[in-house]
Amino acid sequence: MAEPPRIVHDAIDPDLDPELVRLKRRVPVGPILAASVLGLALLLMWRLRAELAYAGQADTPADLGRATGPGPLVDGSFATLAGRPDAVAPARLRGAQEVGHRFALFVGTGGRIWLEDAGDSSQVTPATDDRWTGRLRRIDSTPYAGELARYLAAAPPVPRVVHAAGLGSRPPAADASGDPLALTPETRVAIQVIVPERARVLFVKTDDVPDEATARAALGKLGYSVADPIEKTDASWSWELHVTPDAVNAALRGARLFGAAASPEIETLEGRAAELELSAPDTIRLAGHTISRAAVDHATFWVKPSLADDAWVLISGDSPASLWYMRPLYAMLAVIALLMAWALVVDLRQFRRARPRPRLVA
Repeated sequence: MAEPPRIVHDAIDPDLDPELVRLKRRVPVGPILAASVLGLALLLMWRLRAELAYAGQADTPADLGRATGPGPLVDGSFATLAGRPDAVAPARLRGAQEVGHRFALFVGTGGRIWLEDAGDSSQVTPATDDRWTGRLRRIDSTPYAGELARYLAAAPPVPRVVHAAGLGSRPPAADASGDPLALTPETRVAIQVIVPERARVLFVKTDDVPDEATARAALGKLGYSVADPIEKTDASWSWELHVTPDAVNAALRGARLFGAAASPEIETLEGRAAELELSAPDTIRLAGHTISRAAVDHATFWVKPSLADDAWVLISGDSPASLWYMRPLYAMLAVIALLMAWALVVDLRQFRRARPRPRLVA
């Protein structure tokens, strides 16, 4: 009876030592490792493409004018904006850095343009002329867009000032800087009212007025009899006088007391936006109080900070020169990608050649 055919492989010599056959072929880079490194290099090149383009820009920034009415905004451009950041309630984000970032809204931009600088003040270059230079980005394209939105959503209301002239017959739609006010019935409102025939005089410590007793005696010489100050520190004292501020200031200048000044006495009345009535031409009503419009100094509304849909951020101090390392880094990633692509192709070709070819033998 004939022996059934059996399958043998041309790639295996039956005279070879079985131990040698079981030895694994050693190659410098395996296909899995080459594919992994290639994918990582390509991913990093894709993620760093914007930094590479920014590093290649000219070192002279584009002057976009005032932040309240800037020129064309281009994502990833090197630019200068002029404006006053709102330092009342800056946002602080930690991100991946310990010191984090500090964000301040440019006043008058309606929540549209922000200024970002380092959370550590020692790393910030101050701008004494309100001109800020850096990298302009859409906030949506930055890694901290979501964190900033969450920060503002959890932040408490911030005070926004409206001058007396801005209080018309309806609730104001914008503050004194032109930023919109999103008022609700529960919005906290405070109106600062000038008290007639009332002045607050402040003395600061000088060589001529070294202490409280000397300041009190100086007021006595001017015809103002006072008792204990209503406020005092180690270097200042304040009294309340029943007289107009202009009269007190004239008397102080006449006595050559240049370390003292008088200001109007301000009374603050508080309520909610639902309790604010502005329909009368000469008066304002707030929480049951009737206020003469002529006596209003300003009003303060506490509103939630918000992030505009088309928001931008100027990253202060981020210049193309600061990313000098991007070109050599990108070149190194490109070399790694080419080497891994070559290794992957070679390894796959060797694997295909090494595949045994089965055949039938008698």
